[in-house]
Amino acid sequence: MGVLGSCQVANPIRPVIRGDVDPTGRAWPFAPTELRVYPLTRVDRDERGRPVVVVYLETVDRWGDFSKAIGDLELRLYAGDRAIGSADDTLELTWPSVRLSDLEENAAWYDPASKMYRFTLGGLNRSGTALGAAEALLARGDPNPPTSRIRIMAVLRTVGPDGREIFLQDSYTIER
Repeated sequence: MGVLGSCQVANPIRPVIRGDVDPTGRAWPFAPTELRVYPLTRVDRDERGRPVVVVYLETVDRWGDFSKAIGDLELRLYAGDRAIGSADDTLELTWPSVRLSDLEENAAWYDPASKMYRFTLGGLNRSGTALGAAEALLARGDPNPPTSRIRIMAVLRTVGPDGREIFLQDSYTIER
């Protein structure tokens, strides 16, 4: 049996933020201050074989810790060709009514294992460009797959730590 030497746990350095909790409840020090479309976001197929985009969103507070969010979330899908000299991505589809202020809806979207929100965006057939880009990204075994990309943008209207309305946004590009 070996001898266990002394070990030391280093405390991470965190910014010092001082203040009192707002007794009115309008301000919340652990409110999210950053939104990130996490790189687990991908194009996949649903149970019927139709293309979908699986989006993972991470919200963190001002200390960088995972935080749940309340507010209104809009997800946007842009599609385009990633070839050099191609036109800019165009807005193809939106999902504007994700109500994270509804606590039941919020809990339904939240994945406690990953500590992120997970959304499966279907209905890509509403846009031929989006559907084509998704199919191209899912093409397997094609020696010359078409160049395409899908960019997901998330915009969250929420309340910041000081009780004022803020907008958080981020985007992530899936391309081949």
